[in-house]
Amino acid sequence: MTTATVIPFPSGLPESDKKALEAVDRFIANPPDNSRVFWITPAMATYLHEKYNIDNRPEKPKKIGQYARDISAGEWRLTGDTIKFSNRSLLRDGQNRLLAGIASGKPFQTHIVFGIDDDFFSAMDQGKNRDGSDLLAIAGVPNSAIVAAAVRWAHLYKTDSVKLRTTFAPPEILHLYQTQYPNILAMVPLARAIYTHHKWPAGFIAGSLYHLADIDIHAAAEFGKAMANSNFSGRYLPLNKMGATLAGVAAVSSGRVNDVNRAALLIIAWNLVRENKKGKQSDFQWNDKMPFPVAK
Repeated sequence: MTTATVIPFPSGLPESDKKALEAVDRFIANPPDNSRVFWITPAMATYLHEKYNIDNRPEKPKKIGQYARDISAGEWRLTGDTIKFSNRSLLRDGQNRLLAGIASGKPFQTHIVFGIDDDFFSAMDQGKNRDGSDLLAIAGVPNSAIVAAAVRWAHLYKTDSVKLRTTFAPPEILHLYQTQYPNILAMVPLARAIYTHHKWPAGFIAGSLYHLADIDIHAAAEFGKAMANSNFSGRYLPLNKMGATLAGVAAVSSGRVNDVNRAALLIIAWNLVRENKKGKQSDFQWNDKMPFPVAK
């Protein structure tokens, strides 16, 4: 289980800052019952961030910039907002404030809470700050934003609910990844390659390829490679027809393509490739009043 690393105090640290960090370290190891207020200097923020910020959610540059401007302008105020450390001695909330303090070059005052059960953080700030990708990042999953979207799409296909556009709460995304889709990470490199060449959403592609791989893993890999390499001829001619249809849709809708429509056309192209058929342009005239196509 991941825990804090061993980091020495910054050299030349004033005695008052050293005593403050010793107190924070002591409270992290033996949590008090209530929060404590500290002045955090840039050197202290650097130490706390380097030592305790492990497997946290991704940083938010806009927030860091906003906080840094407030601190630099002397507009930062002590409020009820807290920096939080878990019972695993890890920083779980407040990394952006620490980074803002470093960026501003000035100290700021804050409450710090210690010893919160680490499992509670998956349920905190839902709908405001933490989404499925944040929880995956905290769990140590790389490419968490892509994986979160991929898990959603894989489950939409699996539960035949693509047309419903169902969304899942952040803890459910994490649970689905851990219990049903832990191997979906394998689809990310190919999905990113397809995004690079065609700007198709990587999470959507990764989830779609995972769904197709359940049918035929080799065929799904080759299908994905054909998309990534723009190999739209021969056996993969249906991909060309799919692309032409989507381009037409985008042309009359300000460049936007309905994600359900995109998914349906992808499945139509997959079925034609699997049947070794070139297909006709009319095969791709799908709308949301029609049943969603089943991958074969």
